[in-house]
Amino acid sequence: DLFTAVQNIVMRSADQPFEHIVVELSGVGEPEAVKKNWAIGLECTLPVALRTEVKQVVTVVDASTFGQDWMDTRRAHHRNEEVKGEQHDEKNKARLENA
Repeated sequence: DLFTAVQNIVMRSADQPFEHIVVELSGVGEPEAVKKNWAIGLECTLPVALRTEVKQVVTVVDASTFGQDWMDTRRAHHRNEEVKGEQHDEKNKARLENA
């Protein structure tokens, strides 16, 4: 959980606090949700949210699939579920062929 990981970093650096923490979120299809969750944590007075803030979100994209993904009107998690389903089908197909 991101809150726990950042809390651990903040607590370990109490004597010499970090100016910035960069978090790489592999596989997060909706990075804006991370910002929203942090805002909710602040509203709920989570200690780590009170001591930190999300100032900037940077997104890295896969250039080989960006054009196709950009033109797809579905949200990322719907695309990801479809891909997972296709991968699952391929694994099952390979198992049947090897049986």
